[in-house]
Amino acid sequence: YIFPGSCLVAMPQILNAIKEKTDMVMIDSEDITQHYAKTLEIWREDFQKALPQVKELGFSESFTRIWNFYLVYCEAGFLENLIGDFQHAAIQLASPTSDLMHGKGLSLAKDALLTPLASTWADPSKAGGYGWGQLTHLLGLFFKLVDESPKQIFAFTSNSDSGVDYYNSVNMRLENGATCSISGSSNMPAAFAKFQVDIKIFGSEGNLMIDLEPGRERVLVETFSGETHKEDIKEGDGEYDGTTPANYLVDVCAGSNSEDMAPGIVGYRSVCVVEAMLESSKSGNVVNLS
Repeated sequence: YIFPGSCLVAMPQILNAIKEKTDMVMIDSEDITQHYAKTLEIWREDFQKALPQVKELGFSESFTRIWNFYLVYCEAGFLENLIGDFQHAAIQLASPTSDLMHGKGLSLAKDALLTPLASTWADPSKAGGYGWGQLTHLLGLFFKLVDESPKQIFAFTSNSDSGVDYYNSVNMRLENGATCSISGSSNMPAAFAKFQVDIKIFGSEGNLMIDLEPGRERVLVETFSGETHKEDIKEGDGEYDGTTPANYLVDVCAGSNSEDMAPGIVGYRSVCVVEAMLESSKSGNVVNLS
């Protein structure tokens, strides 16, 4: 939708290609990360100012949310560079899905055309449980922001009456030595919020905080040098639009969109973590990932 066919090559790959295929030599380079974060902020502000014209052109609310999320997400990715070396993270997800985990069906979707099948969500032999059903979304966002592989997992889970996990408490060490605390909960009052998504990334130079809970959305960077970068996010910008992923998948399958919003490595790392979490919870041991 935003950047079809995008390919952002890392500097080491560029330097290796230059060395192997040419006789050119890198003399100097300039890191414009902070400048591009500011550029994205200005783009988003201009987009907000132009919303009346966007609506007049016939574009939907879903369209504007896609663009808002894309611009904020990209800006957060560039701002993350301000916090230095990644050292620790605390991430959590909560959603009102307890009835599903207990095999009762999802009350929030009772009037929907298509509803989640409790027979799969509440069946441990069919990838049921909060880890596979919900925590993978949080891990996908985390590994999209942090390009590191999981190395060790130690976890506790609490199971529902049907035998699937519906509370997750996970400690993770990544390949670069950083640590991460992961929390998942399927038991929250649906009357107050549809979900809670909270990501805190701690670095050698500062912290990045992302909160996507409707009504309190924020993207904030605070550095040890005293700098503060706070995004002007409006209430509702973090709300999850359930139709967008389905439409995106259809477009990809139809060949009308080639943008890779979910790289395979992100999904692979997420699956590895959930699989190791369930294994660790069952055995009581630390699980080492190759």
